[in-house]
Amino acid sequence: MKSLIWILAGSAAAVPLVSNSETKVINIPAIETQPPRGNEPGAAPPLVNSATTGVTTHGAYSGTPTTTGAEQYPSTLAATIPIQPNPTATYYNPNGKLTEPMPMPYMPAGGVGTNGTVPVYMVQSDFDYQSVALGVHQEYIELDLFHYGLEVFSEQDFLDAGLTVEDRRLIEYMATQEAGHATLLSNMLGDHLDSKEVATLVVEAEAIEARQQSIFRQLLGLQPMPIWFAAGIPQSWHWTLLAQYISSCPANNTRLVWQNFPNLHVVNQANPNRINANATAAWEVVGNRTSDPSNSTIPAGQSCVHNNVTGYNCGPAISRDKYDPLTFPGRKVELTWDEPGRAVGPNNSYVTSTTAGKPSFVAWLSQLNLIYTELKVTGQNKGYTYQPASEVFETDPALNGTAFIALTDTDMFVTPYNLTILNPHIRALGLYQAG
Repeated sequence: MKSLIWILAGSAAAVPLVSNSETKVINIPAIETQPPRGNEPGAAPPLVNSATTGVTTHGAYSGTPTTTGAEQYPSTLAATIPIQPNPTATYYNPNGKLTEPMPMPYMPAGGVGTNGTVPVYMVQSDFDYQSVALGVHQEYIELDLFHYGLEVFSEQDFLDAGLTVEDRRLIEYMATQEAGHATLLSNMLGDHLDSKEVATLVVEAEAIEARQQSIFRQLLGLQPMPIWFAAGIPQSWHWTLLAQYISSCPANNTRLVWQNFPNLHVVNQANPNRINANATAAWEVVGNRTSDPSNSTIPAGQSCVHNNVTGYNCGPAISRDKYDPLTFPGRKVELTWDEPGRAVGPNNSYVTSTTAGKPSFVAWLSQLNLIYTELKVTGQNKGYTYQPASEVFETDPALNGTAFIALTDTDMFVTPYNLTILNPHIRALGLYQAG
């Protein structure tokens, strides 16, 4: 039975409610109230337009690039950033006992933004502005994606895929969430933002993106949370994967500074629509971009979508047991990669580039760890490696779910916090579906 939420008020009128599960009328104490609107005190900021009036234009950009390349300053301090010891990493508390006076009761000394200063929710550096601008691009393409998917796929298409009208309503709500995220970031125009106030709000928006990812895994019949930790990526990795799906932007759109790496393609990317993903053929994807989804139009006898056998069914569900994994440690992974110099992104205004030398390693990023395996080059821009078998903690495979992979010319040690210093050594970047 659904629980009832009681709204308590000092002097409340009783409002009758007819329960769906009972015939009697239930009186709930409540008052009539509405949120403030417009110019009323306390009114919420206006939301960016989250509605579409039809199928928006989609497809490759065919016009003349409005600009060429990323935003640049006339000078650069260095080609790379050397790894240095952290001069502030000197505090160590061995037993949990407080070592400094408490600012107020029940608050230990230290922390950031804890001295009573009023928060300022605005960007405070070039890094901040460019990071938030990248986030705006992300939110608007997600907003468009959800509306576009609902426009081009009918309710019957959803039913044929084992989904329901209620699943469509869930995606509609996700679109509204993206409108809120876009509003938040637009009004303010990771861990490294100078403005910790802005960083906090960005993290709160990204937490919702992670929940959406879990829902889409459920709709695909995959385990929704195959990881213990969610990996974060540098802005240039983000922009590389995102830009190739943006055809055009308004003429006054902010020009981004982030690098676009050449694409790294997994030739034998596992197809989660198959009863046995290990039977996936080469290039079983719907396009030539590194993160294009797998092809679902495979023979019915090989598809797991309408297979009702436990362990082989991948129809929508809260969770599914799969007897055959998508991939496994030791699996041979066939790779190809693009040459730099390709026009990508809004209005074809950005160009893929790399400063790396000859690729020798494959870097795998999933959960907390960056793992390297040896790259075996077999020809012009092609080679292979093997899926690593490392663990984050015992019984937790380091590689699971959607992982990020990169070709590098070094196996330098980096942590999730300083991944950006690997950028000058990246030859190509892609995604890998593990699990």
